[in-house]
Amino acid sequence: MRITSLLTVAASALGASSVVSAHKHNSDHSSKHAQHEFEDVSIYELNSVVSPSTPIVSNKDAMSYLSTRFGVSDNYKLGKDASDLIAFIESQYESRQVADADNKPRVVVSVKGVDNPDQFFKGGPSYKVADKNHKLDHLIFNKLPKQMLQAFDEYKMVELTPELEILTTEPESTSVHHFKYFNEQLYKIWESFKSSFGKRSQIVLSGEEDCTLESGFYKCQQDETIAFGNDTVNLINDKLFINELSQLIHLSNTKVNTKDVVFVKLDSLLSLGRKIGQGSSTYQFSKKVLGDYLLSLSDKFDLTVAVTNEENSRYQARLNKREQQLKEVFEVNHFGKRDGAKAASTLYSTEEACQKGTSDCSSHGTCTEVKSGSWSCVCKPSFDKEKSKTTHWVGYDCSKKDISAQANLLLWSGLLLIVFLVGGVQFLFAIGNDPLPGVLDVATLSKKTA
Repeated sequence: MRITSLLTVAASALGASSVVSAHKHNSDHSSKHAQHEFEDVSIYELNSVVSPSTPIVSNKDAMSYLSTRFGVSDNYKLGKDASDLIAFIESQYESRQVADADNKPRVVVSVKGVDNPDQFFKGGPSYKVADKNHKLDHLIFNKLPKQMLQAFDEYKMVELTPELEILTTEPESTSVHHFKYFNEQLYKIWESFKSSFGKRSQIVLSGEEDCTLESGFYKCQQDETIAFGNDTVNLINDKLFINELSQLIHLSNTKVNTKDVVFVKLDSLLSLGRKIGQGSSTYQFSKKVLGDYLLSLSDKFDLTVAVTNEENSRYQARLNKREQQLKEVFEVNHFGKRDGAKAASTLYSTEEACQKGTSDCSSHGTCTEVKSGSWSCVCKPSFDKEKSKTTHWVGYDCSKKDISAQANLLLWSGLLLIVFLVGGVQFLFAIGNDPLPGVLDVATLSKKTA
């Protein structure tokens, strides 16, 4: 729908536009806080060209713009004096047209608990919303989807996970089924990410200059030493963060229909900030990792990210409940256990869950019902015809080579060699201490007396 068509919509009591410049907003900000509870929410449209200035708008004006993007503009009426609002909407659309952002599936993300929302991504936000009484989150993630469901009969809302929902025209699509066994795949997704992350060549925390590699560590200008690779990722043990980042990784590995809209709520930074402080290196590193991955998703999706530094405790009950749920998921996935213990105790409720959770036993085995209602991988050896070599596989997903035979051969060969060496030394020592035969002994004595 063209933006200029909004001018033809019947006028109502929306009133004068509340689009204001950053200078005016800052000068009036203290007086607004005296009347209402406001919190600026930074909105990043990652597929748009960054504007040199950052407009600040009200909740209603932000939703007026978003309603045009999602095809439900009839729900928002314009007042007589709406020239500033129209100019704001037009400028946002021009930025999107230059970037050719309208040919990808749409993903709307809420990131709470960011210590500096205006610097979450380089270049600053596309616009900011003076969020009155913290209503923007409800307007975007509850009201907007309902309006789309009412406006388009073909849409259905499907919950992929407690953090992800998809508004789709195909409830049985590949992307929906892709998340059916996400909990079973969580461990493998996270381990794969940590492995690939260790191959990266550089880590730069937000606000830091580029760091130089010195003896396995990056040394920054502020004399702050930052570990890199797997060791750094292993510092992250927050269940919410691991779960949320793994969901984004899983989302990137599926095909979403162009008409579909994915709604994502990310609260892990809020949880991390409350637990260990926003100034901690683990929090800053986690924020950097999450921001970088969201930015990479913009290559595949039309991404809108609402970033805020949530400070009140109204989400604490929800965070506690989700933590408890994830605790059970992590126990089932045996996070933190060694492969031997994990392989011995990993069971799945169905054959399909086993296949999804182990990538079909890494093609080195088959999912087998080991007992009633419990499935696990039974690994099978593979034979390399070119090398004429048989490889045995172990692990809960049959992904690791079984080197026990080689290890046993090396161990026992080493022990046998040590036994021979010790025996040889003892034999030589015993020979050296034995008395000489009589003839040789007489000859030795005769020579000495002579």
